[in-house]
Amino acid sequence: MYGSSPSRRRGRLAVAATALTAAVAASVAGCGSGHGTTGTTTAAVRPAAGAFATLHGGPTHDQIALPVDAYALTVPERDRLDHARSVLAGRCMRSFGYRYDAAADKAVAARTARNHLEDFGLYENKRRYGVTDVAVAARYGYHLVSAASGTAVPQDQADDHGLGKESPAEQEVRFGTDPKGKPALRTASGQPIPPNGCLSAGDDTFTVQGATGDDAEAVRALAATSFEQSQQDPAVVAARTAWSKCLAAKGYTFTDPVGNPGFDAGAPAVSPAESAMASADAACKQQTHLTDVWLAAEAGFQQRWIAAHPADFRAAKSVHDEMMKRVDQVLAAAH
Repeated sequence: MYGSSPSRRRGRLAVAATALTAAVAASVAGCGSGHGTTGTTTAAVRPAAGAFATLHGGPTHDQIALPVDAYALTVPERDRLDHARSVLAGRCMRSFGYRYDAAADKAVAARTARNHLEDFGLYENKRRYGVTDVAVAARYGYHLVSAASGTAVPQDQADDHGLGKESPAEQEVRFGTDPKGKPALRTASGQPIPPNGCLSAGDDTFTVQGATGDDAEAVRALAATSFEQSQQDPAVVAARTAWSKCLAAKGYTFTDPVGNPGFDAGAPAVSPAESAMASADAACKQQTHLTDVWLAAEAGFQQRWIAAHPADFRAAKSVHDEMMKRVDQVLAAAH
């Protein structure tokens, strides 16, 4: 996509703890760690697709859903948002007389979107609990699928939007900084450069009150806190211990189910050693039901929090819907 999109750390937490996150943790400290919820609450917050699927491979593996995902952007929605930002950035660049190939941008965006969906799943949860599908782990190890299969869009494509070689003046307009990293306020001809350059020119279009980044603050805070709190759930602690012992019986010493035990995930090929350990990792998660237990603990935490703060999540849904409405308007106007 045009310019650099936010770094994606899917499958684990992508959000640092905020003040609101701390408040969530403190408020729920006395809620207990049980997994039970009422049927009414579950129906109210469960996303429509792949809700609370157990993880034993197959198509549903890509659709792991948590209650908070009903209020967050899906992976395809995030990619559409990125593309809409790119469209506005290109419009800005053209206003300065610089070339912008919309067709090339659309092609890169489509390829990136396919990679993200394959790597992270519809709700970005494919790697939330580490590698969990034995067949996928055997083939790709701890690599992302797009990286191991060679389909990933290079981050440093020299001319992915038909721009040709950019001059320093063009880069100043694009990024809003001069070669020394200082803010570039005007072009040589005196034309004002948007703050942070054309890459950020359309940000205000998609900034909805109540959102922090691309999701509402309540959504980001709960997604982070539920992961942290679920690791303290007694059932999860027991399942993690059983998983680690299962790996030890297979000859591996490892205690972090969402980690990479030292393999180079950026290497072009998956080594036999990586494939073997990743397969054992995923098999032990299935044998000990770690992922199912963990998913249940985190889902229960989120359900209780959402049920206790309905206004926050009604507002979050409004933020989501308004943001995507604006994305649709920008993309419709671009065609």
